[in-house]
Amino acid sequence: MRAFSRGLSPRILEHDAHGDIPPIQGSRRWEPWVLFCVLLAASVHVLAVHALKGRLFDPLDERLYQAAALAFNYFEFGAIRRGLGGSIAHLLADDMMVASAAFHLLSAITVALTAAWLYARLQTPPMRRAAVAVVIVAIVLRWGSDAGRTDMLVCTAIGLAAIAVVRGRLAWAAAALGVGLMVHETTFIFGVPLAVALLMRGDVWRSAARAERLLAALVFSASLAAYLGSGWLSHADDATIARAVTAKFPSSKYVDWAIYFALSGTRSLGTNVCQNLNDPSYWTHPTGGLILIALTTLALSWRVRDDWKVAAVAALPGFAFLAVITNDHSRWAMFALFNLWLLFVLGPRPSGRPTFLSAWPVVGAALLLLPLSNAQLGRAATPIYSPSPLLERIVERRLGGSRTPNVEDALLICDPHWSDVLGRPPGAQRNGS
Repeated sequence: MRAFSRGLSPRILEHDAHGDIPPIQGSRRWEPWVLFCVLLAASVHVLAVHALKGRLFDPLDERLYQAAALAFNYFEFGAIRRGLGGSIAHLLADDMMVASAAFHLLSAITVALTAAWLYARLQTPPMRRAAVAVVIVAIVLRWGSDAGRTDMLVCTAIGLAAIAVVRGRLAWAAAALGVGLMVHETTFIFGVPLAVALLMRGDVWRSAARAERLLAALVFSASLAAYLGSGWLSHADDATIARAVTAKFPSSKYVDWAIYFALSGTRSLGTNVCQNLNDPSYWTHPTGGLILIALTTLALSWRVRDDWKVAAVAALPGFAFLAVITNDHSRWAMFALFNLWLLFVLGPRPSGRPTFLSAWPVVGAALLLLPLSNAQLGRAATPIYSPSPLLERIVERRLGGSRTPNVEDALLICDPHWSDVLGRPPGAQRNGS
């Protein structure tokens, strides 16, 4: 595990008196391995339950949307938006339920390795290391309850970009973000603010050579141009894509919804905004996310007086932006929490000044994240909308809050002709949807 602690730039890590990172103590060498195993187990717990029931590759309702979203790939359809994740899945298996499970496991391994690599270099007291470990376990547990999403792979790209930034490898950071952008736009929406936050508290940008900064700007611009210009490159038309994706799955409204949101572009954004406007309990969702962000900030022992600005830059812009134009609030909250986690583990060690909280409250705040972010405890009708289903359940029961309309209701209200994206008459659905 000694390799985990190598490679971070001495000139960036000015907090170390000898200009290098101390090696991991012998008594701590097992910790990153344990964390890796725990994270891997947390990320696949839902798939493990399906496997024990002999239903791992069955087309279950709770997995069909994610599997259908991965059915869009470069090999079959050409240069399409978000095609990289689906292309990886396409290479893993022909059956999309098998491919989705394999993709989820691969993503889990990459994010667990990245987190363990970063955790291994922490030089903080045991109680604070425990809090750091609990926070990342809580985040990954939530990802594990939504098997087949691209979020873990995106966060791996963001994590690699963050490591490159603190090492002064700005072009490599831009390249990591560019690759992640081809998986999902959240790579830029959360990765760029995190990179800015990391640059704010160091001299990386000033100390980088002019050629390095120009190359980073060129790679960043090229990635953005490739993403924006993909619509002008050769690709199948929407009707062909819709038919091909539909043919990969049994009849299901979840598959239809995945096709609609993948192909309808700004039209689906309008549907999302409309759903938020017609949601009587909308504010409980971003409020729950902000509570988790605040709790994570405390759990990570931030010196609030010194660090609140960089924490806000890393966590809030992406979360606030997506909370307005979309409604997968739990996903955006987990991205924000992961950014805060990266900001802490990549930051300078305390220089003797007191931190905001002592050790026990820090661990308590971290432990509180486990039930509050859990996808099952609140028994939310649509967990993807709820960063903290438990808090929303309390609001609903104690304060008389209303339930959020589901996708089916929102489409009927906001885009009643949505099925024409699938090449069907208005209102028509496949049998069994």
